[in-house]
Amino acid sequence: MFFRVISAACILCLCAHLLGNNAFSQVREFGDVTVKDFSDYDAKYDSTMPAIILMDYGVASFDNDLNTYLTLHRRMLILQDEGLDYSEIEIPYLIQREQNVDNISAASYTISDDGVIDKSDLEKQHIFVEEFDDDIHIAKFLIPNVKKGSIIEFKYRKRMGGPFLFPDWEFHDYLPVNWSEYRMIIPVGLDYQLILKGSDSLFINESVKILASEVYNNDSGSIAYQLAKRNLPPVEDLPFLINRDDYVTKVITQLREIQLPGYTRQRFFKDWNMIAKELNRREDFGKQKLNGEMKEIVDGLIEGKVSDYEKTKAIYEYLWQVIEWNGFHRILTKKGIRDTFKEKTGNTADINLTLIEMLRHAGIKTSPGLISTRSNGTVITNYSLINQFNMVVAIIEIEEGAFILDATSGLRTITTPHPKLLYRNVFVIREDDSNGWLFVEPMDKNTEQYSLNYSLNSEDEIEIDYSGKLSGEFAAQTRASVDVFNQNAYWENYIDEYESLKVDSTTFDNLLGFQSDVRFDAKLTIPADEIIDKSSDYIYFNPFLFLGMDENPFQRESRDFPVEIAYPYKQQYIVFVEIPDGYEVDEMPESSLVRLPEKQGHYRFMATQNSNIINFMAEVNLTTAYYQPEIYPEVKSMFQEIVNTQAFTVVLKKTVEE
Repeated sequence: MFFRVISAACILCLCAHLLGNNAFSQVREFGDVTVKDFSDYDAKYDSTMPAIILMDYGVASFDNDLNTYLTLHRRMLILQDEGLDYSEIEIPYLIQREQNVDNISAASYTISDDGVIDKSDLEKQHIFVEEFDDDIHIAKFLIPNVKKGSIIEFKYRKRMGGPFLFPDWEFHDYLPVNWSEYRMIIPVGLDYQLILKGSDSLFINESVKILASEVYNNDSGSIAYQLAKRNLPPVEDLPFLINRDDYVTKVITQLREIQLPGYTRQRFFKDWNMIAKELNRREDFGKQKLNGEMKEIVDGLIEGKVSDYEKTKAIYEYLWQVIEWNGFHRILTKKGIRDTFKEKTGNTADINLTLIEMLRHAGIKTSPGLISTRSNGTVITNYSLINQFNMVVAIIEIEEGAFILDATSGLRTITTPHPKLLYRNVFVIREDDSNGWLFVEPMDKNTEQYSLNYSLNSEDEIEIDYSGKLSGEFAAQTRASVDVFNQNAYWENYIDEYESLKVDSTTFDNLLGFQSDVRFDAKLTIPADEIIDKSSDYIYFNPFLFLGMDENPFQRESRDFPVEIAYPYKQQYIVFVEIPDGYEVDEMPESSLVRLPEKQGHYRFMATQNSNIINFMAEVNLTTAYYQPEIYPEVKSMFQEIVNTQAFTVVLKKTVEE
C-alpha cells in the first residue's frame, strides 16, 4: 500500500476551469438515467455479485458557521435477487453533535418490454426516523418497485457538525464500483491534513481556488478538491483477511489549524511532538493520579519483590482480576482512573491508564502507548493523525526489554501480546514529552501439541486419553476459557461433535499466573457408535475425532488480497489407535509433505502401523502472518491436503479366518 499527502498548504491552482467541468467526470444529475446504464458494467460480476455501484459521488462543504455537510449521491444496478436488500436505506446520525439528514431523494428505474425506462419516485411520506437510542437516530426509507435488473439511486445531505467532523471518504465498497468521486470545498484559512490511503493511484486528482463570490464560506474563498477512481473491484470480508479496511482506498482528514477573519488562530496536532505534549497535559490522559487507597494496594502487592518483572507480574495479575473491561476501545479515560478502580469496570483507557499509574508508583518505567487494533486499520506514521488510534496500552521498560501490556486482554505473559495488537505501530509518550514508535511482534512461540490414545476393542464405549501442551497465544486462550472451579465443563463445551460425551477427569497445570505453558490431561468416554460405523465385515472411523480439519477455508480459485493469520504457529496432532482383534487396515491415508515457498510453512502427515497400533501424526507449521496473493494457490493446496488427510475415513476389514 502507499500513503500520499494532499496538503491544503500545497495547492495546485488550476484556474482555467472549475472542477465541475472536468471532462473525465462520470457524475450526472439525479434522474439522468439512460438505457446504456443498464449494461455499461463488467459482466463478470453478473454471477458473483448481488449488485454493482454505477456511481458514488460525495461533496463535502461548509456553511457560514463552519458546520460541515456531506451530500451523497449513489446509483446502483441490482444484479441478483439478494441485491434487493440494497433498496432499504438507513442513514444514522448523532443528536448530541446536532447532526441531521435532509434533502432526501430516491427512485428506481426499470426497462419495460418496449424498451422504455419506467421511473418510480420515493414519496416524502415514506421517509421516517427511528430513534435507535437517546443519541443515535436513523433516517430510513425503502426505494419503491425494485426488482432484479432495476437501477436505484438516492441522494441526501447530512449535517456532520463542526470543522473537526469533516467527513472522510472510501472509494472501494463491498460491491464493485464503476465510478467513485469525492469533492471537498474547504475555506481558505482551514488547514487540513488530507491523506490518501490506498493501493493504487487516482484517476482524477485536481484542486482549484474558488473566488469568494462563487462560494458562501468566507471572504477569502475556498479550495475545491476533486478526487476520483474508476473500475474498482469489491473489497469483501474474506477468510483470513483480518481487516478489509487496510485494503480500501480512502481519504483521511484531520484539522491542523484555523486562521480565519473573526476567529482566534488555533493550531491542533501539527506534529507528533505536539500530540505528545497535548495528551500529557490533558486531565483525561496524562494528569491521572492514584489516590491513597490505590497506592497502599500497590505497596502491598510489591512488598518483598525485588525485580521489576516480579512487580509488574503482581500488579498486572491483580488488576486483570479486579477490573472488568466493558468492551470499548478508547484512548481517553471516560470517568478517570479513581472512579474506574472504585466501580471495577471501564474502557481500555480507563483500565490501562490505571495500570500505568500503578506501575509508575511501583518505580517501573512505564509510558502510555497509542495503538490502532488490527480491526481498526493501519496507522500512517508519516502523518500526525491522532484519530487513527482507538486504544491506549502500557509500555514498560525493564531490564528484560520493552514490553506492551494490556490489562483488558486477559491473563497472558508480557511476551504474548493479544493478537489484536500484533503487527501494529505503537506511539509511545513518555512523561517528559519525548516520544517514539514501537512495533509489536510476537515474542513467544505459539505452539499446540495434542495427543489422543484410544482403543476400538470395546463395542459399547470408547475410552480416550487426551493430553496437550499449549504455549504463547494458545496458552492465553485456554486460560481465558477454562473455569478453574469446573474444569470438566471446558471439554463439554469445547467438544460439541458428540452428544453423549462424558468427561471422567481433567487436570490442568499453569492456568493461573505468567507461566508460559499450559498442560492438561483428560479422560473422556464416548459411545462407540458415535465414533465408528460398523458393518458385518468392515469398521469405518476418522482417527482424529474432534481434532481434525474437515473443510478447506479457501474455496476461491484466486485471491487479490493476502492471506493473514493472527500469528505464526505450529500445531501438532498425534493419535494412537488400537484396532480390534480380527481386523486389518484396508484403507488409510498415505504419508505426505507439503512445503510453501521460501520456507513460509509446511504440512507434514505420517501414518504408520506397528502390530495392532496405528499411529497418525499431523503437523502444521506457519512461519509468517502474511501470505501474499501470489502464493495463494500453494496455500489453498496445502490446506486441501490437511483436509484430505485429517478428514479421511480409515477402513478396517475383518480378517479371513483360517
